[in-house]
Amino acid sequence: MFNKSLAAAALSVSAAAVLAAPPATADPVNWGAISLSVWGNVYAFSINHPTEADAIQAADRACKGQGIIDCRMMVTFANGCGAVVTSPLAIVAGFPIVGFGKGATPGEAYADATRNLPTGTGSVGSFDREHACTQP
Repeated sequence: MFNKSLAAAALSVSAAAVLAAPPATADPVNWGAISLSVWGNVYAFSINHPTEADAIQAADRACKGQGIIDCRMMVTFANGCGAVVTSPLAIVAGFPIVGFGKGATPGEAYADATRNLPTGTGSVGSFDREHACTQP
């Protein structure tokens, strides 16, 4: 014979066990950043840092480590890629014309960086391009 109270108790114990199970762990977040010195025409990447602040500090240190003092963060990215593109018009202008971007892949980051170039500077010739991606 089937005992309803025993079945209900077993069901509530099973539900409690499911509710008490530890939460699934999220994928780790790896941060990256790019810092730029406009006056020194220097930029630096940092990747695979546990926090956004750590990534920014590392990129600033890498930029300043090249003898530059006016470095500042331009873009951060998490679990993806960051890119820098330099317009060929920079040679004519005599100063850096750069765009910074981020995306899930290098191609997406380059496309974002190209969109972020100052208006009118992204449609001429080829670009110097560089990227860095965090580890999955």
